[in-house]
Amino acid sequence: MNDYRIGIEQNLAPIAFEFFATFSRFEFALKRGNYAAGDEGKKASPDWTGFAGDLGDDFFKQMEAADAARIFFEAPPKRLTIKVGGGVEFTDQDKLTNTQMLLAAVGLVRNNVFHGEKIWMGDRDEALIRASLFVLDSAYAAANARQDMRQVCAAFGHAQINPH
Repeated sequence: MNDYRIGIEQNLAPIAFEFFATFSRFEFALKRGNYAAGDEGKKASPDWTGFAGDLGDDFFKQMEAADAARIFFEAPPKRLTIKVGGGVEFTDQDKLTNTQMLLAAVGLVRNNVFHGEKIWMGDRDEALIRASLFVLDSAYAAANARQDMRQVCAAFGHAQINPH
């Protein structure tokens, strides 16, 4: 009945599971920390664009200068797109020029690993995941350093993963 799950643990590196959990907790914290997007009475989504805008250009410049995030600027993640005539393929994306694009690229890494065609983890995938974790850790630290954004960090206390 659950044969379709065979091999999942062998095909994804532990860092991928850590990234998935971190990204999920970040989205929870954004929604609970006053960065929720959507219409009243409708689905709430994390407002990555608003959060990125509040982090601002200084954050982007810090990430651009950081060795740990270099892959985003030299070989950013590709997007799975529909091919002319059918099928799908990974295509290059525009050069990252601001914090919104950087955080969208982190989201693209998540989507590629968990929704794309990543049936095994390669060195590039792991490098993108490690860089994504660095960007998220840095975004957390930047938000925590600012009084007007600290509510996001406080919300992480409510996003505990059950240890059982």
